[in-house]
Amino acid sequence: MQVLGGRRIFKLLLQKFWILVLAASLGFLFSLFLTEDMPVITTYSATVSIYSTAPQSLYEGAVGRREMRAHLQLISSERVASKALISLRQYNLTTRDIMAMTAGDMKPTSTLIKIGVLAPEGQMAVDVANAVSKAFIEEMSGTARITSVKVLDAARTATQSSIGELAIIRTRLVISLVAVMIAVFIIFLPEISNGKISGMSDLEDLDVAMLAAVPFDEI
Repeated sequence: MQVLGGRRIFKLLLQKFWILVLAASLGFLFSLFLTEDMPVITTYSATVSIYSTAPQSLYEGAVGRREMRAHLQLISSERVASKALISLRQYNLTTRDIMAMTAGDMKPTSTLIKIGVLAPEGQMAVDVANAVSKAFIEEMSGTARITSVKVLDAARTATQSSIGELAIIRTRLVISLVAVMIAVFIIFLPEISNGKISGMSDLEDLDVAMLAAVPFDEI
C-alpha cells in the first residue's frame, strides 16, 4: 500500500476535478428526485404579550412554579378556547382547533406572559392570538390574587415559517457530499493500492535520497 503525500493528493485532485464536479452534480440530481415528494408545510405564528400586575413574589419559589403552570394550562384550556371561539366565527374552527394552535410561555419569577398561536393562515394566527389573549384576561380577572392583567403588545402581524424545508436542504447536501466522497475514494483507491514506483513523481512522496536517474528505453 502506497502512502500519498500532500503534493500528490493535490495533483490528483486537479487532474480528476471533473470527476468531483460530475459526482456532485449527479448526487444533487439524485437528491432532487428523492426529495421531490417530501412535504413542505407553510405556517404562520403570532404572539401576544400580556403583563400581570400581581406581586412578583407570587411567581417565586414553589408557589410561583405552581402559579406559572396554572397560567399556562389556562391559556390552552377548553374554557379559554370556548370564549375565544365566539369572536372567531369567520373561521371554520372548533374549540379543539384553537387549543391545538395555542401555547403559552412564561419565564420563572417573571410577570410577563406570552401567548403564541400557530395557524395555516397569517390573519388567522393574528385573530386567534388576540381572541385567546382577550379570553385569557377575562378568566384571569376573576382571580382574587391578581388585580389586573393587561395586553402589553397585541398581535398585529404573523411570521411565516416552512416546516420540512430545512430537512429537504439537509438531505440534498448530505447526498451530494456522499457522492463526492465516493468519487474521491474511486480516484485514490488505485493510487493507494499500487505499491510500485512507476515514475519520478512517485519518488517525490518518499523520504529517500535519489542518487541518480538511469534512462530506460524499450527495444
